[in-house]
Amino acid sequence: MPELHFKGSFWMTLDDNEIHRARAMMDEIFGEENFLGSVVWEKADSPRMDADYFSTSHDYLLAYAKDKEFVHFQRLGDEDNEPPEHYNMDDGDGRKYYLKPLRAMGGQGETRESRPNLYFGMDAPDGTKVFPKLQDGRDGAWRWSLKKVQSELNRIDWREGKSGWTPYYRIYADNNIGRPPETIFYNTDVGSSRTAKSQIKAIFGGSASFETPKPIGLLEKILDIATTEHSIVLDSFAGSATTGHAVLNANKKDGGDRRFVLVECMDYADSITAERMRRVINGYAYEGTQREELHRENLTLTSLKKADKLLEHVTSIENLESHRFDAIKKEVKDGELVVTGEKKVTLADVVRQALHEDGFLADDKWVVAHEMLLENRAQTSAPRRDAASTGIATARSAPT
Repeated sequence: MPELHFKGSFWMTLDDNEIHRARAMMDEIFGEENFLGSVVWEKADSPRMDADYFSTSHDYLLAYAKDKEFVHFQRLGDEDNEPPEHYNMDDGDGRKYYLKPLRAMGGQGETRESRPNLYFGMDAPDGTKVFPKLQDGRDGAWRWSLKKVQSELNRIDWREGKSGWTPYYRIYADNNIGRPPETIFYNTDVGSSRTAKSQIKAIFGGSASFETPKPIGLLEKILDIATTEHSIVLDSFAGSATTGHAVLNANKKDGGDRRFVLVECMDYADSITAERMRRVINGYAYEGTQREELHRENLTLTSLKKADKLLEHVTSIENLESHRFDAIKKEVKDGELVVTGEKKVTLADVVRQALHEDGFLADDKWVVAHEMLLENRAQTSAPRRDAASTGIATARSAPT
């Protein structure tokens, strides 16, 4: 993939029908040595009661590096944490690190036979050539390629022992603060398909719909992991423009100047893809329906035999909750009785509710907050067009 920066990565979302074929294809394109991981995204927040067998709750994300040795891959969490005690060495500039042997250890990749390109001689401090050797005397392999060794010489420390010189490499604390991303993205963290559809409705006021949107939080997490403040992000199946929206949010969060390229060839390219970006950049008014699930119950033969008690319970819910909603909706769907409260809201209502729930505002301060909200809308602008140093490409079986 020649257009992808050497520090860049490629992310693809897809389901069970495609992942095995896609993995084989991506291994061929990028090389299986550049496979970063397979992530499970929990897209559903409730089971499908009409499923014949399993109720599918997840999709997958496949992540590949252009070059795994140089890829930008960021840990998550608080970067102000103190480094663990095993970072017990100092490079003289106050950077803590510890040493790890450069020879590969454990697994199928530790032998010359399995990784012939990682078997080569390194120059020890006394001028001798050192080759990777296993403890049983067989030829081994280094962890790094010759290209990376040459570019990272300042991270290599040599130690002399009874058997001669051994190279180690430095692992710096400032590159490892936080926690590595885990391979399950829960919907409580990044959002679900239902979340994504609600976000679309919030932006378009219910005037537009999209079959397979992705929640903004999912793309924001990918950007947290795979981009710097100056990256260029390409989405070749832009769909509802979630990626572009997430890039704008990321720039607003950290002051970055990430740029994005959205590609969409379907007939909704202007009416949904481009229109979403226009509304996000310029600000958008919202009037819609806020829904809250009040009761959900599987309809079984037993519950139907006690239908009078069930109806009595639903009536009691209506009596208790009717003052909070414009309507109480009751429906049977997929073998379940669902009772939902509905009320008309504006964007201002949604923001005010969130701020009050967080304890951020008292009633007399709401007017000020609302003015700030309108001012922020007016000041929002497109990302700046400066040079970028790293990139991320995304692809999807279904557009976002």
